Amino acid sequence: MEVWTPGQTKQFLTSSVDHPLHTLFFLAATTGMRRGELAGLRWSDVNLDDGYLDISNTRTSVGYEVLEGRPKSKKSERRVALDASDRDSCSEPTRRLRGCTGWQQPSPSTPVTTCS
Repeated sequence: MEVWTPGQTKQFLTSSVDHPLHTLFFLAATTGMRRGELAGLRWSDVNLDDGYLDISNTRTSVGYEVLEGRPKSKKSERRVALDASDRDSCSEPTRRLRGCTGWQQPSPSTPVTTCS
């Protein structure tokens, strides 16, 4: 298994800054969250004021069916601390600037993967 160097990661994050999923790319690189955890993350799980997010939901696909559920183990349900750059990546003004057309305040149940 090959992993990116810090320089390659920085280059990718810099080049993807305008991509609608940049926030998820950034969280993947800085928090170590798994793909299913990122896909299952909802805005109700994110607390930018206190600087954390809770992992309590996962989302995967089997064939053409999307499945949502709890993480595989109790240990997988956890709180992840967000530093200032993570919080900035998730903030409203940042999301608006990332090409989220028709942006509106998300409801708590809206997946973070949803741009508008």
